[in-house]
Amino acid sequence: MRTLCLSPCSRPQLASQITQNGVFKHELRDALAGTVQAIATLAVEQGKHNVVVRIELGDSVNSITLSKQADTAERLACFLEELANAENSASEVSEQFAVIVLRDDARRLFAKSIAGYRCANADLNKAIDAENWVAINGAQGRRDMHANTIALIANMYSAVTEEGARP
Repeated sequence: MRTLCLSPCSRPQLASQITQNGVFKHELRDALAGTVQAIATLAVEQGKHNVVVRIELGDSVNSITLSKQADTAERLACFLEELANAENSASEVSEQFAVIVLRDDARRLFAKSIAGYRCANADLNKAIDAENWVAINGAQGRRDMHANTIALIANMYSAVTEEGARP
C-alpha cells in the first residue's frame, strides 16, 4: 500500500496560502517513490477567527473549518494527507481489520489513522535525516496521535479483558 504525503514544497506554500483567500493546487506523492499520485484543489476562505477550506481530491469534496492558530497550516496538511490516504487505503485496511472494527465510522477513522501513522513515520524519517528538530517534534506528535487513535479503536472493539480488570 502506498502512503501519500504532500510534496516537500507544499508545506511552506500551504503556510502562506492558509492566510489568503484563493484556490490552490497541491501534489500528493508516494512517500517512498516520490511520484505524484494525486492532486488536491483547495479553496481557502478567511473568516474573522477561522479559516474554511474546501478540498477536492479525486471524486470527493470535503471541507474543514479550522480556528486560526500558529499551527493552522500543519493541521490542514495533516487533514489533507489523511484524506488522501483514507481514499488510497480504506478498502485494504477495512478488510484486514474487519473482525476488530465493526462500525463504518470507526472503520474509516481506523483507516485514516493507519495511513496518518505511516505518513507521520515517513515525515519523521525525513526530519531525522535533515536534523530538523521542529519537524521531528511535529511528526512525533502526529504519529503519537494516530497510534493512540488506533489503540483506542482496537481496545474499544476487542473482546479481551485484562486479568483482574473489570469488564
